[in-house]
Amino acid sequence: MSDKPTDAGETDGGGVVVPDSLVTEAAVAAAVAVEAGPAAVLEGWQLKDFTVRGDGYSSAIRSLKVTFSEGGHTTDKTYVVKINPCRNMESFKEFTHTIFVKEAKFYQTLLPDLNSALARVGEVPLRLPRCYYASLERDREIIIMEDLRDRGFVRYDRSKSLDLPHTQLILQELARLHAASLLISSPDSPLPNQHPYLLKDWTTHNPAAPECLVPMFQLYLTQGKALLEKVGGYDAAVAWIDSLMPRVREVLEQQLASGPFSVVCHGDCWTNNLHFRYGTDGKVEEVMFLDLQLVRYASPATDLNYLLSTSLSSDLRRPNLDSLLAHYLQTLSRILGASGQTPPFDQPQLMQEFWKRSLYGAIFAIIAVPMAMLEASKLPDIDETTDESFSHVFEEMKRNTQEVVDKSPILRPRLLSLFDELMDVGVIPSG
Repeated sequence: MSDKPTDAGETDGGGVVVPDSLVTEAAVAAAVAVEAGPAAVLEGWQLKDFTVRGDGYSSAIRSLKVTFSEGGHTTDKTYVVKINPCRNMESFKEFTHTIFVKEAKFYQTLLPDLNSALARVGEVPLRLPRCYYASLERDREIIIMEDLRDRGFVRYDRSKSLDLPHTQLILQELARLHAASLLISSPDSPLPNQHPYLLKDWTTHNPAAPECLVPMFQLYLTQGKALLEKVGGYDAAVAWIDSLMPRVREVLEQQLASGPFSVVCHGDCWTNNLHFRYGTDGKVEEVMFLDLQLVRYASPATDLNYLLSTSLSSDLRRPNLDSLLAHYLQTLSRILGASGQTPPFDQPQLMQEFWKRSLYGAIFAIIAVPMAMLEASKLPDIDETTDESFSHVFEEMKRNTQEVVDKSPILRPRLLSLFDELMDVGVIPSG
């Protein structure tokens, strides 16, 4: 991979850079050389739309079709490109740069060590798409990656709850990621000291403007509150959201603070960032993780809460929580045991840690569940959004969500059961 800057990029005539123009022939050729070898000659390439609205808020994502020749043979290939979306939002520019740095540096500096540690105990590499090229020039960041469709991986319908077989596969892979980081960690040389980008997060990415993303979380919480008020009967949950909004920054920092069990976490492990491969019998066989833009060093319970709260329905999560965490711990223990290590926690300690970090899962479930349930056409288009118009975008999403909450056979029970569960377990005080 390369950190070579791209060209300046074309504008739309109004001074705003067009994201696709940041992908240059030199970058494409460099990606081809990494995959096919230095003798490969790029013959042609073109970008095509790849996702629908709501799939790539942090990046513009494109399908990159290339033709190259090598040794007299011509090959057609497809890659996936993540591009700085070049939005006219000053408050998000530093965060956008940070998440591109996090993903690129993870692939360049950390993933090789994680995979080497797994190989030493007889494990296959972490299930991630290959990364061929990265440019981290500010405001012109791009990453070129493998197109997993070539290996038969497909997306899961994010509006549907994950079932047990899918969830167990994901938990196994999370355990492999977490275990690998424990295998390479050392008290004398903590991973964040070697990889400081792991500690850059929602409120810590930009010391000059630590509050720039807090209003976004408050708007999402306001949307959740509005839905509950429309339904009625959830006064305790409404009061909880009111109490949470002014302290959301403090809560995020507390939930993500490093502790005795900290590991390298995916950071954004939910249905939208997972691909699956199926056998001829239709049964799921393999999971692939996508989007390491929020990779971090934190409690493994943040990954577990995030996944189980955002991507499972309550009627599946609640009766199976003990067995799902045991399934995760079994894989973690097996890998650490092969290296002569023991897990840093047992099942009761893991459960205690899970509930300690449950606020993190609750906040992101309030954000993700409505987004997962809405049709793409009902999600806000933020490409033209500015700092001044940002709140109006969320007002649009709130209206769209409220319009379908009474009609959707999925959204209403999925969202309300989440709040029922949070009140039952005491995350939301009963009154």
